[in-house]
Amino acid sequence: MNEKAKELWEQAWPNDLHEDEYGKKRIASAKSAKLTPIRIDQDDLFGYFQGSHGRYETFLDTCPCGDFRRAKRPCKHIYRLAMELGVLNGQFESDARQIVTPTREKMSLDEVVDVMEGLPETVQKQLLQMAVDHGQGKKQFEAPLTPTIEQLLQSGLIIYASEEKKSILDVPVYVLRQTLNQLEIAYDKKLKAADLKKYCKECLISILPPVVTLMFSGRAPIRSIHYYLHRKYDNYSAFDTEHSELAGLPLLETKLPDDAVTDQLMKRGYYQPK
Repeated sequence: MNEKAKELWEQAWPNDLHEDEYGKKRIASAKSAKLTPIRIDQDDLFGYFQGSHGRYETFLDTCPCGDFRRAKRPCKHIYRLAMELGVLNGQFESDARQIVTPTREKMSLDEVVDVMEGLPETVQKQLLQMAVDHGQGKKQFEAPLTPTIEQLLQSGLIIYASEEKKSILDVPVYVLRQTLNQLEIAYDKKLKAADLKKYCKECLISILPPVVTLMFSGRAPIRSIHYYLHRKYDNYSAFDTEHSELAGLPLLETKLPDDAVTDQLMKRGYYQPK
């Protein structure tokens, strides 16, 4: 148990406060998968929770949600944080897919394109791949915490789906090779998978990034992100038999749909109608 968290919890709230009907109802709500936190900071003892009207930065003794502001006693977010930090007993459910999507509108197309165009090309292409994977049903993504991923997190389009971090040695070896190349770390490219992992464990583990679990922000218009970056960077597929004569041709050199995404590509100077 985190002794610092325990001390703060006991100083903030008397034990009998959690035993009345008010406390029991909020403790029950705190155990729901819908209260899965976006992030828990075990060192600074706070958590991020997504509410229907915004994101709450919750501490053991305070929360910006309306329930806490009215009652000045633990809300469901505070109780869930206490459970996550191990200072309040209780079995709780976790499922990042059930994190509430804010009722506020998603980012406008103009806003999201402004954000994407502020990112380097390599980061935009990483975002495109994640949007493609999302469209195929993949809602969470495991990735090494490289500078590329850090820039996506800073953009606000991608957020942590889980606080848990894993060793990069647990990922497939092709991801390990990609990471070493991205970080410009020299290694013998002829090493077999087992030998490469052994070498990394013995010589490079201290400088290799952890693997984190990510998801799209609730405000990110994922389909628009996909369409914009797809048209900007992709070519016609060789598998598109209907347009086989265009196989390999950049989409920007063909006739694009007349819609808001194409308008953005024109506005940014990437596309001119034929």
